[in-house]
Amino acid sequence: MACGILQTTGQKRGLLLDPRTKLLLLITVSTFVLGGLGGEKLPFITPALCVLPLVLFLTAGKIRTAVIYLAVFTGAYLAALLLVPQLSGFPQFFLLACTGIFSRVMPGVVLGGLCPLYHDRQ
Repeated sequence: MACGILQTTGQKRGLLLDPRTKLLLLITVSTFVLGGLGGEKLPFITPALCVLPLVLFLTAGKIRTAVIYLAVFTGAYLAALLLVPQLSGFPQFFLLACTGIFSRVMPGVVLGGLCPLYHDRQ
């Protein structure tokens, strides 16, 4: 079979990013979301960076990972928004800690799953 530039029989691998780009995205998301940078001047930065792992996993073809991330992150965010104000004492503190970990740490951790330690040499 002839080897061509526009060959359609190859693997569908989704969006391929350079490892340096992935690491830059990982550092940016972790810094802004976990550190709370942007504050009142840039209120749209944190939600946009929390959606970034979802978009990258969808474009990479990892639908299951994207759906799990969306479900857990949305659940934690809604719990922090709706349930934490209704509670008091230790249950409020415990739920606030859990939702804080999931909504602040999870985007960086999930995006780290997109950054393998070594490349597939295929």
